[in-house]
This record gives sequence, structure tokens and C-alpha cells, in this order.
Amino acid sequence: MMTTGCHTPWGPAQTVTHHTDDVVSVTTASHGGFYVAHRVKQTWPDALRNIETFGDNGPLWYEEDLDAAIVVLAMPDLFDARAVRECLRGIVGWAKGSGNGARYAPILTWIGEERTKVESIAASWEIANAEAWLPRGLSSCDEGWRVSFVRVRDGERTTRTLKRYPEHQIYAELPGVAS
Repeated sequence: MMTTGCHTPWGPAQTVTHHTDDVVSVTTASHGGFYVAHRVKQTWPDALRNIETFGDNGPLWYEEDLDAAIVVLAMPDLFDARAVRECLRGIVGWAKGSGNGARYAPILTWIGEERTKVESIAASWEIANAEAWLPRGLSSCDEGWRVSFVRVRDGERTTRTLKRYPEHQIYAELPGVAS
């Protein structure tokens, strides 16, 4: 069982979260990600199981940026619906791109009931949160924080200035002042 201080590809683990005995997320001083036991990975659809992960982390480690999306999509019942939606949108977008994103191309051929389940979870979240605004980028400014938001329903984008760092990952109403 992994514990705080255990070895990871990114250094000693500072936090360790066991989603199951065989699926563990870790953070370190510099990065983090997931460890997935071989026996669990073998149950995943080929399109997810065979994606080469980033860097030299080994085939059972998934770094926290985009590789983590593979874990979320392969095991959506372990994560909340928003995480499933964000991972599906992110990894499909990268797969359609070029450069490093090309290694995610197998996700575009992923079909079957697992894909249908993930798409259904994502769509249900989008329907339930259609009018919500998601922060997508921020930078500091003299007035506080300039934050870009995107509406779930239609992808409309706007920027607002907030006096304090954004505290939420989703907003029912846009906070702050239009920039």
C-alpha cells in the first residue's frame, strides 16, 4: 500500500489518495499523478490501455496533466461527473491536435459501451449545469485577478476582474466586474 513519502516518478509523495486498493493518486513537491495496478489496467478498453503515457514514468503511472484523463475515462465511477466531462473534452481535443497530442489519437477510435457510458455522464453534467460558468484562465492585475470564464451551454467566453483569487471551480452567476 502506498503511503506518504513513497517513491513516485516525480519524487517522494506528499499526499496519497487511494481511490481503490489498485488506483492511487499522489502529489509531490513538483508534480503528481496516478498509479494504476497492472491487473486493473488490463481490464481497460484497448484504446485507453494502449495509449503511451508521457515521459519515462513507466506504463502504470499517469502524470497529472493530461495522462490522468485516461484513468478518469477508464474508471468513471471513481470520479465526479464534472471530472469525467472535463477529461473527455480535454483528451479528445488534444487527440485531434498535433505534436504530443497525437499520442492520444487512439481515443478517437474508442467505441463501445464504456465510451457510451462516459459520454452519457458528461452529457448529463452539461445538461444539469448548462447555465454555469467555468473559470478557464487567470492572471494577476492591479485590481486583483483577471479571470476568463466559459459558459457550459454554448462555450460563450467572457473575462471578469475579481478582487480575490477565484474560490470555486464552477459559478452559477458570473462574479466580479466585466473587463
